[in-house]
Amino acid sequence: MKKVLLLRRSLLLVISLFYNTLFAHIGDHQLSKSDLSSKKSLINRIDIDLNKNPSLCAKETLMVFFPQLIVKAVLMQYGVNEEKAEKIAKELAQKDQIVVQQVEIKASKMDPNPLNNVNQRDVGVKIFGETLYEVFASVLKENQAGMDDQQIQVILDDIREIKGKLFVECIKREQE
Repeated sequence: MKKVLLLRRSLLLVISLFYNTLFAHIGDHQLSKSDLSSKKSLINRIDIDLNKNPSLCAKETLMVFFPQLIVKAVLMQYGVNEEKAEKIAKELAQKDQIVVQQVEIKASKMDPNPLNNVNQRDVGVKIFGETLYEVFASVLKENQAGMDDQQIQVILDDIREIKGKLFVECIKREQE
């Protein structure tokens, strides 16, 4: 039982490091003006929904890897029709726990296990990012979303960025 708790704590640390790394590199991506205005529009729509639905700041919502509202909104922004976007968002929500399991399995096959070794955290972060992509891409491809690997990565990055901004906004609202 102690080993499982230690692994879970290590995985949470890896997830935290992953998001810190993501936010540190967000500025590295070059976006056109239309991309930026499109992103701002999407972020504003989610903020409006947050104002209407404060339950989006619930711990259960913030701790999932693929929040349905965000996934659906981002997919629709990239031209996926509403029905398909909703179906994909639901499927990803159901696969949320698979991410943790797959990361733990991949890490356990490595020596040393990056979830147990403080010096290997960057490897754990990489495994986590790859696993998120694999789960996300498999659901998009199963649903014939018609996107290549690069497009899938950009969409996943947008989902993670918006989720992170939602998290920050929820913390700000809680502190007010």
